[in-house]
Amino acid sequence: EIRLTPDSVDPGDFFLSPDRSQIAFAIDLPSGDRDVAVMPVSGGEHRVLSTGGNNIDYRWNPTGTMIAFQTNRLGNTDIWVVPADGSAPARPVTDWPGFENLTDPAWTADGEALIIDADRNNVLGDLWRVPLDGSEATQLTSGTPVNSATFSWTHPDGEMVVATIGEDTEFINKSRLPDGTLQPWKVGSDDAVISLPGWSEDGARYALFMQLGGRSRVEVRNDADDALLGTVTDSLGRVGWRDFSPDGSQLLTFIFAGGNSEVGLFDIATGVHTRLTNTPENEPIARWAADGESIILRRVFVSQQVMVADVSKVVGGSE
Repeated sequence: EIRLTPDSVDPGDFFLSPDRSQIAFAIDLPSGDRDVAVMPVSGGEHRVLSTGGNNIDYRWNPTGTMIAFQTNRLGNTDIWVVPADGSAPARPVTDWPGFENLTDPAWTADGEALIIDADRNNVLGDLWRVPLDGSEATQLTSGTPVNSATFSWTHPDGEMVVATIGEDTEFINKSRLPDGTLQPWKVGSDDAVISLPGWSEDGARYALFMQLGGRSRVEVRNDADDALLGTVTDSLGRVGWRDFSPDGSQLLTFIFAGGNSEVGLFDIATGVHTRLTNTPENEPIARWAADGESIILRRVFVSQQVMVADVSKVVGGSE
């Protein structure tokens, strides 16, 4: 393993650039604020891009040149953007009453607008398209129930998947932008609650987190026809999923067992699920590096560290 962040930095969540060459991460400060920083995956010095307030949930634009983030520096939760190279200061994209949350991913395919979740019209959870050039925002969904929240994920071809979470139920829908029409999305043969969808880089496969009767599983399906390609069960502990490998053949998973979060590896073709880490610490975040042979993970000790680990060495048990 190679440690990326020094003792002088207490990193929070990290977010990988589209080409997997850089990470954007939060530097947790004693005041409770979080600075925005970037550094190469290959190692080296980190660069602080923006300070002041609690800056969270970073989203890279499609070309890896701009980062959007949420911040409370003006009082409300607003959306700001900053160039990834630090060539200009961060600037606000929204300054609306109430809250605005970034979706995942937040950028339109052309990089000219952000998709955000906002209560701009006093209805929680509506989705908006907000151009970066300052032109008028467009409301994409409406009529979501009061006291609910909406989160979205975007398919590589521009289709939006919307999960509407009410007071005691959760639904997942598909809608085709820009009309915002919602259609129920149902896969599988049981009544499991499905959430956290995400796609391989080529859009050919997707993964879903599913819960039913206190049990959890992850399903990998073919995007074209929803055919089941593999299932990660909770035999090793409660499971979730992290990231498709660059070629889409493997899935990094989350395993929660014995009070710790660990990293797992699921081979889609063989159906084999392997625990990659088994340490006294927590590894809550893991992503594939560009080479498809290494992973980047955050390991939580007394303070937090961002590490690079070679998958073959981890599988072999010689971290």
